[in-house]
Amino acid sequence: MKPLSKIILIIAICISSCNNSTNQNSEEETIQSSESVTSDEVIAIDILLDPDNAMLATSKVFNDQLRDNYAEGFELDASHQPHVTIIQAYVKKSALPEIEAELKTLISQSNLSEAELTANGLYYIPFDDKGLAGITVDKGNLMEFHNQVVDLMKKYTEPNGQGTAFVPQPDGTPIMDATVDYVNKFTQSSSGDKYNPHVTIGIGYKDYVSTYIIEKLDLTKNDLSFHICDIEHHAKGYHKRYSLTRYILGLFIDGSKFMNKPEGKWIPFNSFYVNGAAYGGLIGKPSAFMKYIQELLKEDSQLISNHYKKLLFEENSTINTRHSGMCLSWFKGALLGYDYYCHAGGGGGYYSEIRIYPSLNLGSIIFFNRTGMTDERFLNKPDEIYIQQIPNKG
Repeated sequence: MKPLSKIILIIAICISSCNNSTNQNSEEETIQSSESVTSDEVIAIDILLDPDNAMLATSKVFNDQLRDNYAEGFELDASHQPHVTIIQAYVKKSALPEIEAELKTLISQSNLSEAELTANGLYYIPFDDKGLAGITVDKGNLMEFHNQVVDLMKKYTEPNGQGTAFVPQPDGTPIMDATVDYVNKFTQSSSGDKYNPHVTIGIGYKDYVSTYIIEKLDLTKNDLSFHICDIEHHAKGYHKRYSLTRYILGLFIDGSKFMNKPEGKWIPFNSFYVNGAAYGGLIGKPSAFMKYIQELLKEDSQLISNHYKKLLFEENSTINTRHSGMCLSWFKGALLGYDYYCHAGGGGGYYSEIRIYPSLNLGSIIFFNRTGMTDERFLNKPDEIYIQQIPNKG
């Protein structure tokens, strides 16, 4: 995905989890409009990148599916353009010409127009029974420019912005406090090492996953769900009692609340939702995940068309055209000469891996009730033994 080198200033943007109404103007329009307002009027702006046609098309496909699930969600159109935010801030409207001039100089000195941005996953942020979905973007080629813009904006940023700095909602409802606070805290909470570039693609009910995955696989909530449905049969998660990570973990969580009494060399967690829906934290049985990867292996999967399956498992390249080993939410590897696509999950008390070998029409899964913090590629061990036993491979 190559971004346009032009940076767009948005006079005021409502970045609301429920309504992303925006009012976009060109740079020239922005400057002219500043003449008709008082010099001290504070507005909210979003300095952003326009994605290329490939990203626009992909965003539209996802947006259409989300609106089928939640018709009241916003449509990607002239008022809701897909974009990659560089920074959001409150500024005096009279400062827009100066900001534009400095940005033009910064852009002319950067290689942004030649940089290639890679989409590397999807995200979902729940609120109530709905959630905001988007496509995550690798930030490697953006960080230098992002940091430069953050430094540039320090002298223009106004503290304690209010909802009046935004374009009014069409229905007259006030701007959400969370939206106002998000822009106020952007530099502190969402820049630098915390910068998470993405393209927002729409709003959908949490049951989107249930409708388009769980129900299509003929699974029940006891098989796969966002909730612990059967606490009596829920596997207890463990962490090594004597380990560096155990002591590090103790710095971040209340052990008396989340941990139970030690059992030999292990210390168990109490039952709680480890990752949450925002992390894609589905809770389920190995047999349910087995059904999922079996369906993905089918030529005509009911979960995803062949065209989009090809896009899903297309390996991204680095700016130097080297293999990245990353696809959309999947990693790519090879074992005994056979390509595979895999994903690991886990956290405190649990670890799992799922993997498919398309050329072998083979899938594998493994679940642990002990902590896993990295992509261990544990399946390399049992898969190597199994693949060697397959007659007439490929």
